[in-house]
Amino acid sequence: QQSPPTQSPSPSSSSKLLAWPLTKDPKGMPPDYPLAASRIAVTIASTLLTWYAQQTPNAYTNVMASSALTLICSMLFDKRLGQAAFCGSFAGMCSNVIIP
Repeated sequence: QQSPPTQSPSPSSSSKLLAWPLTKDPKGMPPDYPLAASRIAVTIASTLLTWYAQQTPNAYTNVMASSALTLICSMLFDKRLGQAAFCGSFAGMCSNVIIP
């Protein structure tokens, strides 16, 4: 195992580490993007479901569709995925002109 590159400390810098590890996270650190694929999938699905729910005649307003979908995702899945559903539902509140 190689140690990180070091340089003799200069008078203006007291740090010996030159670069952050670029290949993987250091030991003991959580991953940078946990549940990334799931978050992307939930964001896209909530965008489409919110858009569809508000487009059905006399069903829901865009605010009701967004809040209902966010609550359902937050209760059924991990809370971090509920945040992704919340973000996606805002994109789903657009009109037919934006998403045909």
